[in-house]
Amino acid sequence: MSNIKAPPDFDIFTTADGSPTISLLGGEKMHSLDGALSETFYIYGQCLEQVLTFPQPTVLSMGLGLGYNELMCLGVFLKNNISRFHIASFEKVPFLQQSFFLWLNEHEQSKKTDQLFDLKPNFNPYSNQSPFPFPFPNQNQNQNQNQNQNQNQNQNELVEKGNQSLSACYTKILVTVAEKLSLDPAQLFDFVIESLIHEKIVFYNELTEINFTSYKFNAILYDAFSGNTDSPLWSENHLETFIKNYCDQYCAFTTYAATGNLKRALLKNHFVVELKKGFGKKRQSTFAVRARHNN
Repeated sequence: MSNIKAPPDFDIFTTADGSPTISLLGGEKMHSLDGALSETFYIYGQCLEQVLTFPQPTVLSMGLGLGYNELMCLGVFLKNNISRFHIASFEKVPFLQQSFFLWLNEHEQSKKTDQLFDLKPNFNPYSNQSPFPFPFPNQNQNQNQNQNQNQNQNQNELVEKGNQSLSACYTKILVTVAEKLSLDPAQLFDFVIESLIHEKIVFYNELTEINFTSYKFNAILYDAFSGNTDSPLWSENHLETFIKNYCDQYCAFTTYAATGNLKRALLKNHFVVELKKGFGKKRQSTFAVRARHNN
């Protein structure tokens, strides 16, 4: 019996500023309907401003999603002529990460794309094998091989349709980020590809408690789903462990949320916490900075 699972169902929404967002499996939307692009710059742009003068800014983006934070970071670095940096992007939903790479491949026809995938030998965007190793619910173990083959064919069709739908979103986001920063979209796209080739931005799957990267980070863009959807990522114990393992001695931490667990975890680790106005209809968000401190 095949253990292939189709990519998650998702709905695409156009937000108030014209930029797209999605919801997975009918769940919460990834961004405020008051403006996905505007929310990205309002919540996370301030954090980047804190590290632009660093010799090599290191940024952790928690939740690739549709790539808003990653494209904003790369756009800001390009605009400010910053060539030495490192961005680590984490995403626990394989479909989102792989769709982002497929979009890059679709829009890049030069040898640079081949070099890009050569750097990632475990990722093959042309493979017919499913990237979703999860079982279907209520499987019937007696289904025959022909049924399995039909499921595989349907799976491939769903993956292709899903990627085509998200491709338009990625292109729209790239263009609007470039416009926001007064950049040429083609120049920004080339910078994305170059950054991937030289591993200035690296994509990871689900965040682990142990920091397997070679970096500690001085800018944290904590854009995980809310505690209603993914409560472990917002527990005080998890946040304290995350801060100790991933945050550099100087670190700016920002997120759309404002919770007691988060505030306590930041204060225990010597951050100065600012509860600033939230974006859109959200009452508060969090911005915090820690000066150099020996953990």
